[in-house]
Amino acid sequence: MRLLAAGCVLLASAGIAAAQDDDPMAPRYGNTLIVKNAEGQEARMFYNADHTYTGTMMDSAVVKGVWVLAEGKLCVEQIEPKPPANIPNPRCRKFEMHNVGDTWEIDTPNGKITASIVSGR
Repeated sequence: MRLLAAGCVLLASAGIAAAQDDDPMAPRYGNTLIVKNAEGQEARMFYNADHTYTGTMMDSAVVKGVWVLAEGKLCVEQIEPKPPANIPNPRCRKFEMHNVGDTWEIDTPNGKITASIVSGR
């Protein structure tokens, strides 16, 4: 019985790994991407497998939109509310695969920001 249970755990783990291999965004689904600027302001993004996202920006604005991962870039298009005319929409950034618990830096036109993926929403 223990051997059967262990086998089921291994199969389930292999399935999770395969899903992540097939979809590099999988670690973000059901979890929270937090970005912080040098002043400590935070934005929180919630990506969904159906290619939608919601988020709370650093100014506390709530946004909704769609995303696509193509040619090594993650592109997000903000649908609600529409961004100001001087803000590119969609915005694309080089995509790097990260898992829950990872923290990394991103260079932006306004300086470096720190990003992390935390478990849950």
